[in-house]
Amino acid sequence: MSIEGAPNPPALPFRRAALLLLCLTAVSYFSQQGDFYLKQSATVEEVLLKVYFDAGEISLDHYSEGFFSNWPTFYALLPSWLYRTCHVDPNILMESMGFLLILLSVCGIYALARAWKHPDPWLPVLAAAYFVFSDAAMSGPAYHAQTTRSLLVAYYGVACSMLTLAALMAGRYPWAGFCIGLTLCAHPGYAAVSLAVIPLAVLWKEKSNPNLARIFWTSFLAGLVGSLPYLIFILPTPMGSYANWGAAPIDQVIEMLKIREPHHSYPSEWHPSRYLVFLLLLAMSWAGAGGAGTWGRGAADPAGAQRPDADRQKIFRVLAVTYLVFLSAAFVFVEIFPVFAVIKFGPFRAFSPLTVLLIVPFFFVLYAFIVNPGSGIYTRGLAAWILCATFFSQDALPVIPIGLILVELYLTRSGHPSNAAARGWRIGLSLVAFVLPLAAVALPADRLPFPVSRIFSFLYLGSYLPLEPWQIGVVVFGMAAGAGIPELIRNDLPGAGRMILVGLMVGLCLAKSAEQCTGRLARDEKIQAFRDVQDWAYRSTPKDAEFLVDPLLVGFRTHARRDVFFEWADVSFMRMNPFLYEEIMNRFEALTLTISEFKPRTASKRAAHLSARFSDLPPETIRRIGKTYPRVAYAVYQNSLKQRFELPIVFQNRFYTICKIDPAHY
Repeated sequence: MSIEGAPNPPALPFRRAALLLLCLTAVSYFSQQGDFYLKQSATVEEVLLKVYFDAGEISLDHYSEGFFSNWPTFYALLPSWLYRTCHVDPNILMESMGFLLILLSVCGIYALARAWKHPDPWLPVLAAAYFVFSDAAMSGPAYHAQTTRSLLVAYYGVACSMLTLAALMAGRYPWAGFCIGLTLCAHPGYAAVSLAVIPLAVLWKEKSNPNLARIFWTSFLAGLVGSLPYLIFILPTPMGSYANWGAAPIDQVIEMLKIREPHHSYPSEWHPSRYLVFLLLLAMSWAGAGGAGTWGRGAADPAGAQRPDADRQKIFRVLAVTYLVFLSAAFVFVEIFPVFAVIKFGPFRAFSPLTVLLIVPFFFVLYAFIVNPGSGIYTRGLAAWILCATFFSQDALPVIPIGLILVELYLTRSGHPSNAAARGWRIGLSLVAFVLPLAAVALPADRLPFPVSRIFSFLYLGSYLPLEPWQIGVVVFGMAAGAGIPELIRNDLPGAGRMILVGLMVGLCLAKSAEQCTGRLARDEKIQAFRDVQDWAYRSTPKDAEFLVDPLLVGFRTHARRDVFFEWADVSFMRMNPFLYEEIMNRFEALTLTISEFKPRTASKRAAHLSARFSDLPPETIRRIGKTYPRVAYAVYQNSLKQRFELPIVFQNRFYTICKIDPAHY
């Protein structure tokens, strides 16, 4: 189905679309990820250490072995097999994994946007570019929606979920079932979310369809085909044995998880701004799905405008509402009546595919107001403001312009876009939006939750970081180009809005690429120093040596290929493997840490407290750990937190120090 009363709109030829998507992937990869994982990032631990572990190149104790022998996904097993069988260089493996992830994400968003059957065949490409280069998908509680920022197993699950949603939006249910099977191979958690949400959405939408049973059977069989790699190669994989580990007290596991990972599993710990940002995204997307701004002749002629067909609107709204109902039910069984089976399931990862679903119609609104000649300079300026700001925002959306454009959408829908009352609303709300935040300047700094510059940055640019002059310049220039130029030349060039949008998108993508490339080439000195510490450990210590590392320095195992006594991130494994609780708590308590000292602290301050407590441990405690765990022979400290080193120093750089835990002092 397509636009109501109109034939299917033209689509780009396959070769041209494939070439454009490949170019988008290449630019994104080389600007922000190329040669990144192996030289700077520690987030490759989930794959790279699995590669070394399966090849027998790292010796882990029973505690750590449990993490890396229980990863039943192709994300880890396929590179491991290539390394062991074909001797593929790990650098090539990791960079290939990063490129493939971006390519899957680009194709997923393209397919999802194309499923809407927009009359402009170039819009799916623009939507894919917007997703890849902007920060809009990082908004609200969707921590894993922006799949091109890092290389994690969860991101492959989200990328496969994009293909599932695209198939559903196109009404191709067997393909959706097949994609759920692929998601099972990439990330079983996201496959479980899809299985909990999507069948209900399909049942709701197709409840009156006489072929409903056939839809489910064909989709089920297609899902089995898609999951064959999982059923054949992954499911039979033997798991580690934990026969000697006691059963975990579930209530204490839940308590520990709430301290360690509130940002993943406990919405009560989230900052209210995240809810606000998500509601703005939802409102804009809902309006975009209904044809806000119109797809055809613009707001000035709503009667003759083209809009999404009823079938597309229905499946979008059914999916969005089903996701929201699912998340609401999850909140009840996580926060109000905690059920460990639900907590273990990780239900709030559903925010990521929901955000992906919302991003496309969100972009439709920006496209419509900038491109359509019927849009006024006011609405085009707001749309250009949001477009430019979201390219350089940080985990948020610009609150003020989105609020103003939502009011404009309401006034337009009410049928009075140009009367005096509507103009009064626009002027009044615009004044309030710009004048009211100035009241923060008059308040004492100790009464504000954030510095004034960060408040303004959040409201106007969608960033939690202080305002940067260049960001303001980009937004002002984008508003002038998006709103002013079409107003000047629209009588002579009817397609001016579309040309300006394409020009803006190209310029913003290049600017974003330059910013990312500059940051990548700058080589953060502290990250490089941490890599140097790992390289020394790999070159200079026995393979079975174990390190006592500041628990916040996650990823030491990766490049050092040496075991770690305890990482703060290790606690997260208890969600899937509660039998790890006893051993994790033994090591937690060996560091003289207690759960009670973390409870009163906010989530943002717990990590710093943990690092400070580790640096203050007396040498007697360190040696006691070395005696209890004989493989622990070295301790790694952050220089900024420890002024005096009582243990012998064996390696030191500007940021980190490695000390030997001397057995002679036992």
